[in-house]
Amino acid sequence: MLINRSKAYADGDIITLRLVTGEEILAKYVSQTDTSYTVARPMALVAGPQGVMLTQMVMTLELNNDVEIQKAHVVVHGYTRDEARDSYIQATTGIKTVRGDLSAVKGLTQGR
Repeated sequence: MLINRSKAYADGDIITLRLVTGEEILAKYVSQTDTSYTVARPMALVAGPQGVMLTQMVMTLELNNDVEIQKAHVVVHGYTRDEARDSYIQATTGIKTVRGDLSAVKGLTQGR
């Protein structure tokens, strides 16, 4: 397993795990032990008719359950890129993340 030594993950970080099976998993980090990661709402990247898309890692798994993934099954892990993290958040919550300068949006004021 390749080890990410940049800094420890915090509860709620969106991380990417590449498993020994080749699956790429995006999930919300919960915790870890010496042997496993505990994550919430794991989603797998899959090829679809219009390109890559996210789907549940285990189709019949209740989405609100945390999942334990054994570190022995992880080839590489790290923080998820902004674009992929935004897609994950939209797929799991329905919230679309907006990036960039919002000053042009009418009705927004600072310091209310």
